[in-house]
Amino acid sequence: MATKHKGHTIGIDLGTTYSCLAAWEEQNGRAEIIVNDQGNRTTPSFVAFTDTQRLIGDAAKNQAAANPSNTIFEAYLESSVDNAVITVPAYFNDSQRKPTKDAGIIAGLNVIRIINEPTAASLAYGLRKRDKFKATSRDTHLGGEDFNNRMVSHLVQEFKRARFEELNRDLFEKCMEIAQKCLDDAKIHDVVLVGGSSRIPKVQSLLQNFFEGKDLCKSINPDEAVAYGAAIQAALLSESYSIVANMVLVDVTPMSLGIATHGDLMSVVIPRNTAIPVNMGSVFVTIEDYQSAATFPVYEGERSKASENNEYECS
Repeated sequence: MATKHKGHTIGIDLGTTYSCLAAWEEQNGRAEIIVNDQGNRTTPSFVAFTDTQRLIGDAAKNQAAANPSNTIFEAYLESSVDNAVITVPAYFNDSQRKPTKDAGIIAGLNVIRIINEPTAASLAYGLRKRDKFKATSRDTHLGGEDFNNRMVSHLVQEFKRARFEELNRDLFEKCMEIAQKCLDDAKIHDVVLVGGSSRIPKVQSLLQNFFEGKDLCKSINPDEAVAYGAAIQAALLSESYSIVANMVLVDVTPMSLGIATHGDLMSVVIPRNTAIPVNMGSVFVTIEDYQSAATFPVYEGERSKASENNEYECS
């Protein structure tokens, strides 16, 4: 049973481009997005400094081109609550998650859980008891910025705009490759759209055709779904809320975990998309007679050579 934490909690979608915050509203029985000081439901992940002031969010982003050396593309948070659940991209490895976990306190908040963005989005659409998040697939370099950069590169060469779908055909194909990987790992029940790029009509039509006409889950703003799910998880971990008990988060390992064996081979012990927490093991033997000791560095990743994966820091 998960440890309950005292004090109010929030969910944070700490995005590289935009960030979004949400909190569980006991009276309404649902998560609500927290607006920023300008009334916007998402905030650009920008901080900037000038000779006289510090700028955050929209104000920082608007002056980035004129003040690039003093503009930081990071999220900034000021809040009076006690605890937070923070989401990270599914492709983040252990070393990328570690600094956040080790810091413990971010902007005065106690980080009580780090969960994957796809898991949080699924939770936002109401995972039920006995249901679990079964699989995740990802591309570390495919998102809204890719479509933006493609258009900018094209417009530099031509001063008129070509057909958007033709220009981005290969990016759409990469989206379908990711969907195929996820389908290979687990049977799909629902298709949840998350992120601004999921609004592109061509992306939606390709996904709907790929999943044989299945309706896409679009009832929650795709920019807010991750923060919404993080807020639900935050409420489940807090003593301050009496959130319904029939909701549970069962996450999966986004990458395979294994050890390096003779010849720098990656021997997988826990395959990716295994429900966690989990206790699994394998039997290994020494490579020399009378060997009395051996080291077992743990790696995460899908490469066949262990050294090409990320070395996992065991605690």
